[in-house]
Amino acid sequence: MQANELGQALLACDAPLGHDPRQMIGRILERDRLRVRFLARATVILWLLAAGGVFLLVWYFLSYVEPKLWAHAREQDTEGMKRLVGHWVMIGNAAAWFIGTLAVIMLTAALTTVWLVFASRRATLRQVNAQLAEISDQLRQIQQAPAKPMGATTASN
Repeated sequence: MQANELGQALLACDAPLGHDPRQMIGRILERDRLRVRFLARATVILWLLAAGGVFLLVWYFLSYVEPKLWAHAREQDTEGMKRLVGHWVMIGNAAAWFIGTLAVIMLTAALTTVWLVFASRRATLRQVNAQLAEISDQLRQIQQAPAKPMGATTASN
């Protein structure tokens, strides 16, 4: 909810009876909930696509490029060239596994990012609810206390 929307909702409390402020605030809060859900789903989908792209790259390398490199290494005439090409094949293989590991880390990061957002939101709501409960208790105590006359002072002598 943006600040101006909250301000409009609060100003609407003084509006004529045709506009129920509770309904308006409820609609604003519901729209915020839907927006948060949409963003969370979009975040997860985008992170999954990114991780899937990395896995696809690794699969492509291991399935198509590496076998061709090994075949090219076997076809070399000299032993030095076979070792050189074989060395590059091993480097490519290690890089593919490294990229796959990074994809797992990215996926874990995405899930923990969404988890963190929801956890912080939940914590904030709990704090607000606790403070509202405290304020409510204080108001209840004020209402239950006997009213003193305005001009009355306590005698401390």
